[in-house]
Amino acid sequence: MNAPVRSAQAMTLTPQMTEALNDLCREARGNTVPVTITQMMVADFTMLTGDDNPIHRADAPGGPITPGLLTLSLLPKLTNLTKCKKVADHVVYNVGVECQFSRPVPVGSTIKLSEIAPESTTVDRRGITAKIAFTIVLEKEWKAVAKGVIYLLLRPN
Repeated sequence: MNAPVRSAQAMTLTPQMTEALNDLCREARGNTVPVTITQMMVADFTMLTGDDNPIHRADAPGGPITPGLLTLSLLPKLTNLTKCKKVADHVVYNVGVECQFSRPVPVGSTIKLSEIAPESTTVDRRGITAKIAFTIVLEKEWKAVAKGVIYLLLRPN
């Protein structure tokens, strides 16, 4: 049975949802969990996805490079989203991601989130979508490796 579609006019961004989005970004900035990329993670990821690019193998000239999608898939862990209760009360699911990679992530590097901030919200027949900007950096050098936005569909209370 399909859920009824609400009209866009009936949905608004409530003060509680705005507070939850701000909490998500504040908590993510304060609680970012650094992740060290291991060769085992890369091997498992490339086996599961069928990515056979030789730059990901342990014997790659110059050292192996982490697949970009593996880096991006770590975003929920980097943001520590599961720890933010207020967000869990409002987020239905992730409806999209846009990302640009600015440099490779060598296997063995530690990455972390350096920036996360709400950019905008839109209302349509699906609900309220929040656009949240993020930046992932190499922890040692503090150089950006990926910048982008996450689109989260929010559930009104």
